[in-house]
Amino acid sequence: MISFQDLKAQQDAPAYQGVADSINQLITEATTDSARYALLGKIIDEVEAYDRMASIPYLLRQLSLAKSALGDFKVAASSTNLGSNYLLLGNTDSAFVHLSLALEINQRLDSLQQVTDILNSMALIYQRSNQYLEAVGTYQQVILNSDSLSDPIGMIYAQVNLMSLFMDLDDHNTALDYHKEIEEVISIIPENDVTAHDELNDIYSAILLNTGLCYEEEGLMDSAIYFFQKAEEFIDSISYEYGRIVYKAYIDNSLGDAYYDMGKSHDNQDSTVHYTRKAFEKFTAAQEAFVSVSDKRGECFTLNNLGKCHVVFGDLRIAQQRLEDALQIALSIDFKEEIRDSYEYLALHAQKTGNVKKENEYLKNWITYKDSIRNEERENAIITKEIVFNVVQTEKELTEMELAKTKADQRSRNLQIFFISIVIFGLVLAYMLFSRFRFKKQKEKTEFEREVNHAMSRFVPMAFINAIGRDKITEVELGDQIEKEVTVVFTDIRSFTAISEGMTPKENFAFVKEYAERMGPIIERNGGFISQYLGDGLMAIFQNSPADALVACIEMQQDIEDYNKDLLTRGKNPIKVGMGMHTGPLVMGIIGHESRRDATLISDTVNTAARIESTTKTLGADILLSEDSVKRLNDVSSFRLEAMGEVNVKGKTIPIQVFQCHSNLPSNDR
Repeated sequence: MISFQDLKAQQDAPAYQGVADSINQLITEATTDSARYALLGKIIDEVEAYDRMASIPYLLRQLSLAKSALGDFKVAASSTNLGSNYLLLGNTDSAFVHLSLALEINQRLDSLQQVTDILNSMALIYQRSNQYLEAVGTYQQVILNSDSLSDPIGMIYAQVNLMSLFMDLDDHNTALDYHKEIEEVISIIPENDVTAHDELNDIYSAILLNTGLCYEEEGLMDSAIYFFQKAEEFIDSISYEYGRIVYKAYIDNSLGDAYYDMGKSHDNQDSTVHYTRKAFEKFTAAQEAFVSVSDKRGECFTLNNLGKCHVVFGDLRIAQQRLEDALQIALSIDFKEEIRDSYEYLALHAQKTGNVKKENEYLKNWITYKDSIRNEERENAIITKEIVFNVVQTEKELTEMELAKTKADQRSRNLQIFFISIVIFGLVLAYMLFSRFRFKKQKEKTEFEREVNHAMSRFVPMAFINAIGRDKITEVELGDQIEKEVTVVFTDIRSFTAISEGMTPKENFAFVKEYAERMGPIIERNGGFISQYLGDGLMAIFQNSPADALVACIEMQQDIEDYNKDLLTRGKNPIKVGMGMHTGPLVMGIIGHESRRDATLISDTVNTAARIESTTKTLGADILLSEDSVKRLNDVSSFRLEAMGEVNVKGKTIPIQVFQCHSNLPSNDR
């Protein structure tokens, strides 16, 4: 884990600036708004890792771009990201504006998962704004949505926040009840659900931290320290650096509070100083962490805590500076509890220094804020009762609805029995009639499927359909797939753009059609099939030996020689075609959705073959094949191969060995 000092150094001299500048240059060169949007996303990812506040201008720029050209989906994504960052920075007003926009769009798009995630953040805003009824209602909606989505992690997030809400209301028993509910949800997550357990690791420290805080408020220090220390054990499981730093800071501060309270409970001065020093170490670590992530709330209460420790140690000058700094931060963010505590500790400090005037001034301010908070606590107590009443009423209504539903189901079953008797008689009669024409319909269906398969095989090769385990194209299902080793061949006409510039669109189409009609039969004759036509090129798959693919490439090059002679007689320029091939694993399958499906190939093998074809231009070769293809040739000596050395291809960090196959044999050698 990166140290707080290292992180602070990175913030003082932004390590992301060079990357951001490079990507900014790419943005100025980008030709589409989609490309600019994606590049801004890369800058945001880099900057967020070091300085969340510095990412805001890039997020605003990305949102503006989405609003101007990219549609609702991108606007919703950018607004969500921007609102979440403002929330993490403590700017709840700006967070609410942007999250509200994202919520409205996702509700219109019927995106329940995104709606649920945003509602969880909105509820947290209500909670921080002391709008507790709205917060509880929104959290409960999140729990209902998460249940319908079968999303236990979403449910746990809402329950963790509800736990903290009731802690805000000083109802620690209800908060601990939510801890029990969270553990029940955790217990039903399957062990093999790796994704859910990874997400759980990110929040389990927060669950244990909140539990420890509840016990601390109840005065049960041993239990509190136990849960704080358990929370520390899960820190390294958090997947993102910011979370590890923040949670560790809150745990350190909480442990410091517990040690400080234990020191106050001892009459022995040595024991008091001992526990205060342990507390001071934890407060110091927490303070450094909060400063490193610009968490003003955390910075405020750790400064107060450090100040009161310095008072115990007799370091009154340092204590005064710490407490005054804490007060200034608390006043700037209207953190009433810490304003109250700052005045209390400053009054104690003034008393120790004999400054009666300052002591009285601080005590008056302390009383003012203490009374204000006490009034809020009374209001919170009333709100808590109202919330509990609403929850009980809701549970009662749900129970009554369930009972009414049970009675209605029973009446429905009785009616069903009556109608089923009538239906059975009707079905028997219908079956007799249906049997007479079923054979005819089946015959018509078989004939129709034969025609469909014949027609569709011109667009999706039957070799592809057979490869994924289907005999007919009408039997293909969404998700059908198979992984196997194949040889992929890419071809491309050199300088086709220059060739096509001298043609009309109609002549261009006729030229490509004529070329494809010559190549297709050669590929099929050698056991391959054409997966895609790529304008002036094509992609072919050979499922047997790479020798089949290489023979096909040689025959195509020989045919191109004959074709060039024909072109010359017609006064047209001859063509050159680059061919690249690579052998490796590949997944063939059917993707898409219920109303639109497509046959696809997914593999790095395809990308590598395409890159090798591109390399033919650089090396001036007609046919290039990878070392993986050469190794799988049964008889290498039957081909004229020449090692071309290692080449770096786009998308590969490790160079690959390529070989040229010479196809320009003398006529008597063919």
